[in-house]
Amino acid sequence: MVFTVLLEMYLHDQSFSVTSFITEFLFVSLGGVFIGIIFGWLLSKAIHYTNHRQYQVMLSIIIAYGSFYLGELLGVSGVLATVTSGLLLSYEFGKHRQEEQFRDSLDGFWTIVEPTILSIIFLLIGIQSANYLFDVSWALVVIIFILSLVSRFIVLATSTMVIPRWRQRFTLGDSLMITWAGIKGTMSVALLLGLEAEASNDHLLVSLTFSVIVLSLIIQSIGVYPLTRRLSKEH
Repeated sequence: MVFTVLLEMYLHDQSFSVTSFITEFLFVSLGGVFIGIIFGWLLSKAIHYTNHRQYQVMLSIIIAYGSFYLGELLGVSGVLATVTSGLLLSYEFGKHRQEEQFRDSLDGFWTIVEPTILSIIFLLIGIQSANYLFDVSWALVVIIFILSLVSRFIVLATSTMVIPRWRQRFTLGDSLMITWAGIKGTMSVALLLGLEAEASNDHLLVSLTFSVIVLSLIIQSIGVYPLTRRLSKEH
């Protein structure tokens, strides 16, 4: 949501204003939630008109992609539209015991599809990023990558210390683990490709962003396991 708002300001060369930022942020987020509620409610009702599992699963695909692209088309958050429609669909089936078989079919389908899509996405990341990795200042890329980790850790550590309920459950080690495990992947690339389509003339910005994502994928992926073992021994 924040990315969408800032992207619009960047593309239209608008100066930053707190009032306009908050207004646009509320429009993008609440609009996405509204689209998700309407879209999710309509299709969750439509699913009850058929007992064929194949059609029900196909409707779940329409909910996922349809709500996203409808939200993006209307200038609101497609991500929030998709999440909201999914929550509404889950709530709808939670009210009916006879829908448990549909849940099993849905879980089985997306359990297979999810790793397949992720594999294709990471392959496309490598293909697409090859055009940008050689014409960029890697010193600046490393600095941006380190600052992104530090800022994320500060936000997480501060939040867990300020909120009493979280303070009892989370340690600094937990915040460090969550920070490191937050690998920039599918969502970052989706946002970046949108940036590339809208600002194709800004090669430097796209190159820096792609390089930081690739660096994050490599370093954080390699470091997750040893960091987990180290923190587990300390606990």
